[in-house]
Amino acid sequence: MRRRRHNDDPDPGPANEESTRLTPPAEGAARPRAILAALMLAAMAYSQLQAMVGPALPTLQREFGADTSDLAWIMNGFILSAAVATPVAGRLGDMFGRRRVLLVALVLLAVGTAMCGIAQTLPMMIVGRVVAGLGGAVFPLSFAIVRECLPRARVGPAIGLLSALVGVGGGVGIVAAGPIISHLSYHWLFWLPLVLIAAALAATVAWVPGDASRVPGRVDWVGALLLSGALVGLLSALARAGTWGWTSSAVLALFVGSGVLLAAWVWQAGRTTDPLIDLRTMRLRAVWAANATAVLCGITMSTSMFLLPQMGAQPRDTGFGLGMDITRAGLLILPQSFTILLAGVVGGRACARYGTRAVLMSGALAGGSGLVVIAFLHHEPWQAFLGSAVVGLGTGFVQTALGTLVVDAVPAEQTAAAAGANTVARNIGMTLGAQQAATILGAGG
Repeated sequence: MRRRRHNDDPDPGPANEESTRLTPPAEGAARPRAILAALMLAAMAYSQLQAMVGPALPTLQREFGADTSDLAWIMNGFILSAAVATPVAGRLGDMFGRRRVLLVALVLLAVGTAMCGIAQTLPMMIVGRVVAGLGGAVFPLSFAIVRECLPRARVGPAIGLLSALVGVGGGVGIVAAGPIISHLSYHWLFWLPLVLIAAALAATVAWVPGDASRVPGRVDWVGALLLSGALVGLLSALARAGTWGWTSSAVLALFVGSGVLLAAWVWQAGRTTDPLIDLRTMRLRAVWAANATAVLCGITMSTSMFLLPQMGAQPRDTGFGLGMDITRAGLLILPQSFTILLAGVVGGRACARYGTRAVLMSGALAGGSGLVVIAFLHHEPWQAFLGSAVVGLGTGFVQTALGTLVVDAVPAEQTAAAAGANTVARNIGMTLGAQQAATILGAGG
């Protein structure tokens, strides 16, 4: 059995690095750009759908006649299914090929989105969102494909761009939701993104090469069920704590149940020869530090993306609102989306030149400064735009550094699983951030 390399192992050198690729880069300078373009389309489609529904929740509440707690599952179902699918898809990609599993993830994203497009009832909408959320595997699979198929010098910048699209897609989705709801109907929130998903599918089929070899093994389905149950319990508790109360018996039971299932998963992963996620990899200092930071980054990104449009739409007599309509309020996210993309473009190169630690620290400082601006300067639109831009710059640098840090820290065959765990950590942070923003607005109102 081939030994897996960890950070304390000697550097294998360029020759061995190339041997870990499952598929060599295609000949011609255009091929890496085409591969990256296909992966960017997939990432953009998923990120856009993740955030686009948020501004439409009041409209969906009127359409379906549902209460707020039931309506929340439109968002929570998407996040929960993505959290469950991400680690499983990483292992399936190792066994059956990343390109093949990526295509399956995009098909599921398309099917779920189409279900939401035709939904006339809340239950069907929630089911569609759960199916679409399975497409969350596009990010860890894309990271693994980048590492396998792109020249080593391009891996860092590519990871930066893909990481940035988490925020860019979310920002575009939030901004676009207002005009779509105002001039069309909620159904078009799903029909229009289907065009982007179709383009991503076509580009993946045409440009992303298949895997020449695969890592043998099996899927630890017992571990998958245990980890899925732990994540569902944890994210459900975080999502419902604002409504039920952090000390309510239901929320506490979810936290305890999640902890028990997580402990059982750790035990199961330690005794199987083919764990869903290699715990030795998760114990690497770079990996666990990156996952902890991803939680904080998710809180920052979700808080600002949720808070800014809501603040903009609140009346001025609240003391913190700007009195904007839904379309103008959504535009407050645009500076954040632009600077996230800017940070993604330059962040990968900055990591190669100055190191991931320097980029990570710079991003954290910028993101924190942006939140301070939003907290103390929110009386005029330009102040909100400024805070949004600074938060985006920081978030983009942090996400780029985290992606690069995880990819560099783990063996090639663990890339998808490690990136998947980092994605789950960010989703946990985003759930916490949304709850924090809702609590702040509720107290302010």
